[in-house]
Amino acid sequence: MPLMSMRLRGRQQTVVWSLLSIFCITITLSNLKILIDTHSVIQEFKRDKNIKDAEISELKARLNSQIVDTNIEKIMDNHSPGDDRAAQMDKKLESVVPDARFRNITSAELEKKFRNFYLYVTKKQKICTKLQFIGDRKVLSKFQPTSFPVCMDEKYWKQDEKCLVYSYQIDNKWGFDDYMSESKKCEVHSFDANMYDQTDHVRDSGVNFHKFALGPLDDKSIYQRGKRDYLYRKTNGKEDLEKLRNIEMKTLKSTQKLLNHEKRILNVLRIDAEGPRLAYEFALLEDLVRSKSYSCIRQISLHLHFYTPLLPSEEDEEGKMKKDFDLITPAKVITSITELLQSLEEEAKFRVCGATPFDTSGERIRGTSEFAEMLRPTNENITFTILLCNIVEELSSCDRDQ
Repeated sequence: MPLMSMRLRGRQQTVVWSLLSIFCITITLSNLKILIDTHSVIQEFKRDKNIKDAEISELKARLNSQIVDTNIEKIMDNHSPGDDRAAQMDKKLESVVPDARFRNITSAELEKKFRNFYLYVTKKQKICTKLQFIGDRKVLSKFQPTSFPVCMDEKYWKQDEKCLVYSYQIDNKWGFDDYMSESKKCEVHSFDANMYDQTDHVRDSGVNFHKFALGPLDDKSIYQRGKRDYLYRKTNGKEDLEKLRNIEMKTLKSTQKLLNHEKRILNVLRIDAEGPRLAYEFALLEDLVRSKSYSCIRQISLHLHFYTPLLPSEEDEEGKMKKDFDLITPAKVITSITELLQSLEEEAKFRVCGATPFDTSGERIRGTSEFAEMLRPTNENITFTILLCNIVEELSSCDRDQ
């Protein structure tokens, strides 16, 4: 009997130990699952945070390089939700948030986008038969980097119409503006907020100078660097230059209202909005499309600036791109400008009347292959001189309230 009792106790202990072992294994597996799930959540959080940080960094880069060189947090913190400028900036921020379609873009795909842009703007369109390049107070016999194209066909240059020209960012180069005033008898208004030593005045040629900039919002004091700031730094010093960079900015619509031109047709809008390796013209075109300010413009003559490198040139031993090259920002830039020009073509009936790409030295760029190669070196300034002509015969008034 005692032997039987000992055997039963032994079996019970074995069962208990087995149950305890199963319980412990279950607990261990459960804890392991919790650890795995927790690790997954942490990794997902890190991924989301990295994506968010990348989006914020890219957003700041886009705003700094293509809209205005300013501090986003300062803008948003200093304005209430009901402030008109804050509302405008909110829209601008929304318009440049990174798009998911660019996150996995390859170097080859990016190059194709640039090549397609080149073909799009340089394709032969029989829109203008009398294309003139104007600069240095005269009509030039051929294209020069300081010149701007204007179409003199009757369809785009009405002889019986009182000519009105807006010229943005002069950079002390008055050749185009003086010629349009003296030879074409146009009413010319020139604008440049980064010519710090100038005040509003009327030149001997009859050109009216206004010391404010064209931009995507109205602001009395917004930070923007000018192309020739290095010259003012020598004469004014760094601290004074920083103060001078707080310039006044107006939208095209506000400018027309200020000058009582709301009911006028704008014959030529000339744009050369460039800072020190900063291209402001993308934001100006964005504002034209968004506000539909193009309804009363016959011709837009502009320089589009691309600052390299925009394509990777350094590769590893296997021919793969180095990981630290940012492909998303140039993809956003070239896609944005292409879509803006297409919007002007589809919505406003503008057509490319002429386009000439040239490099930093002023040499013309011929062909997509040469263009693609020019995008790889550092510190190259590629400029497209583009003329957009509105093919609508009878333009509507600039008065947006009608």
